[in-house]
Amino acid sequence: AHRDLYLQARYLGCETPQTDADRLSLAAWWSPEPRAILLHVINRDMQAGQLRPRSDIAIELPVTAVPQKVTLISPDWEGEQPGACRATDKGIEVTLAKLEAYAVAVLRYTEEPDLSRLADPVRIRPSYRWARPTRSEFRVLPKGEVEHADELPGFLQGMLHTHLRNPPSFLVNAAGDAQLLVHIRAVAAAGARLEYRVDGETKQTTDLPDLDGKNDGMASEYNKSYSFPIPAGRHRLTLDNVGGDWATVSWYQFQGSFGE
Repeated sequence: AHRDLYLQARYLGCETPQTDADRLSLAAWWSPEPRAILLHVINRDMQAGQLRPRSDIAIELPVTAVPQKVTLISPDWEGEQPGACRATDKGIEVTLAKLEAYAVAVLRYTEEPDLSRLADPVRIRPSYRWARPTRSEFRVLPKGEVEHADELPGFLQGMLHTHLRNPPSFLVNAAGDAQLLVHIRAVAAAGARLEYRVDGETKQTTDLPDLDGKNDGMASEYNKSYSFPIPAGRHRLTLDNVGGDWATVSWYQFQGSFGE
């Protein structure tokens, strides 16, 4: 019944819609016809093996333009139901009066609004190879993408396996103050220690002791992002691990404006 919306829509992101409600999955899309933001809301609240119906779910989107109309569609009811939307300091807030399995809020516009802040951030997800990385130098591109990103290490090796060490350095040209975000997933039983260097000078160190005793790189032991400032101009940034053993990196993200 709703296939035309799904087939024609352009995916925007799943990380930018925000809500205080827990156990929900969110994703935003843009539909060219009808002109609408599609906000997909999936209920993950299970009790005794059954989904628990929800009510009055408020979701905030970083879009400044308020839609002309909001309707809700779902396989859980017939036809369309009205939805509510209001302007906030951060954008707009959409409210679903009820939610069973899932619903899609259709936010209709006469013209496409500014959707730039709805897009997911550019995050570089490395591969997990138990081998010495062949490349150690990576150029950061204007949109925060990384040249040769497929060669970035997921295992950031420490001092136990020195033959596997080849820490990455990033060549940046920052138009202003920027930052590097590194999301650490887990560390080895011997722990790790991040060392961040700018043009060879150590600027920041972060100790990552073992928390779970599992020695499992895929465990969600830390699941935490760490921020490292990038000064304006051309620089060489090095992220090293000078601790006892490996740390696993889920993703790297460069925030700011970068030139060639």
